[in-house]
Amino acid sequence: MAAPRSIVIAGGGIVGASTAYYLTRHPALAGAAVHLFEGTEIAAGASGKSGGFLASDWHGPATENLGLLSYSLHAQLASEHGGAERWGYRPVTALSLLADTSSPTSKNPRKGAAHLKEGALDWLDASIVSAASVLGTPDTVAQAHPRLLTQALVELAQERGAQVHVAHVEEVRRDKNGSIKEVVGRTRDGEEIAVPATDLVITAGPWSGALAQKLLPAKDARKIAITGSRAHSIVVRPPADKPLSAHCLFTEVKIRKAGTVSPEVPDKSAYICGPTDSSPLPPTAADVRVVPSSIASLKEQAALLSPTHFALTASSPVEAEQACYLPVSAGFGGGPVVGWLSEGVYVGAGHSCWGISLGPGTGKVLSEVILEGKAKSADISKLEP
Repeated sequence: MAAPRSIVIAGGGIVGASTAYYLTRHPALAGAAVHLFEGTEIAAGASGKSGGFLASDWHGPATENLGLLSYSLHAQLASEHGGAERWGYRPVTALSLLADTSSPTSKNPRKGAAHLKEGALDWLDASIVSAASVLGTPDTVAQAHPRLLTQALVELAQERGAQVHVAHVEEVRRDKNGSIKEVVGRTRDGEEIAVPATDLVITAGPWSGALAQKLLPAKDARKIAITGSRAHSIVVRPPADKPLSAHCLFTEVKIRKAGTVSPEVPDKSAYICGPTDSSPLPPTAADVRVVPSSIASLKEQAALLSPTHFALTASSPVEAEQACYLPVSAGFGGGPVVGWLSEGVYVGAGHSCWGISLGPGTGKVLSEVILEGKAKSADISKLEP
């Protein structure tokens, strides 16, 4: 009789958390063990430092089917587990805005107000808005607090028996036939953690490529050409008597000193994100460094967009100054890599800025591939390694 399966997930971001969640709820798990390894902390990378924007129909041909599935799963998870209270799930309206503060004459209150419905965005300085358009409505776009969502999915998986190990995966040991028999991790204190394993799921975000090179034969590792692209963000808490509306804004702001910048402004607590840069990927999420000038630029943009709500005073403090690396794929098509890689090895990574949106769907289909041999809930044929 074959030994029970023991599935090791390497990476505690949204995809790893979702995979653990759906594995522990799959009827075919049948006594198999689920282990989640995370070297820093759950949601240490982009899964804890993004805006949590969710979209049903913003995806290209390769991820269109997965996007629809994942969006519906977000609503289902929120309904089943109190997501509105637990991780701030809410439908939103998404707008594209062009703003111009490059000269004193660029402000035009009447022109700006004409681009916005009266009262809908009363916290925004309409005088600097030169164009606006609706990108999504509450039927098609939503938002969740990414860190709280990721942590909740891990907790829910643990309630069904999943085990979490705060350790970096260092080695995959195989038997004489080449099958996986054990996965070894190491904590920050140097302690070795070895667990019996039959399957390995690589969900390490931007570190998935480096992890594959460490753990897998070269011919398999080459199929996971994933690295990272750094983005900075700040979280601003507006004054208690000045709440924000349920909007996610995707903006281009023309300012005198910096030309055109593109902050992303979702979340009622004012998450403001800037463009990515080409800083090399550090060894771990704990080693990510923040560039003060990038943070200063975001603060300036925030104050321009809403002097009343983002004044960055004692009543509207900056609660977080942070950076993370988005997982980007260097392979053909540049999209995520999801599915079976080789005997006992699976991957779900490379989602770029769509990790939170596509996370539950990715975890769902990976659970099916692992336990049933193929994805049934969505077509991932264009995403397979």
